[in-house]
Amino acid sequence: IFKLKYNPINFSFYRFDDYLIFCPTKLTERKEYRAMTLVCRKANSNDIFNWVLDELNYIKNQADSTIQLFPIIN
Repeated sequence: IFKLKYNPINFSFYRFDDYLIFCPTKLTERKEYRAMTLVCRKANSNDIFNWVLDELNYIKNQADSTIQLFPIIN
C-alpha cells in the first residue's frame, strides 16, 4: 500500500484480479446522489483497466512521489 505525496487522486479505484472498479467522482462533491461507477474487466492492452493501472504506476514510479505505508513481507 502506497500513499501519494504529489499528484493527488480524488477518485476511487478498487482492483479485484481482472476487474477494476473506478468511481470518477471527486471526493469533495456532494453526496446527495449516487455517483457513477464503472466496472471494467481486463480485456486487452488498450482498455480502461490498463489505462488506470498505467496511470497509477506512472505516478508511483516517479522519484520521491510515494511513501510505502506497509513493508513488503517475504
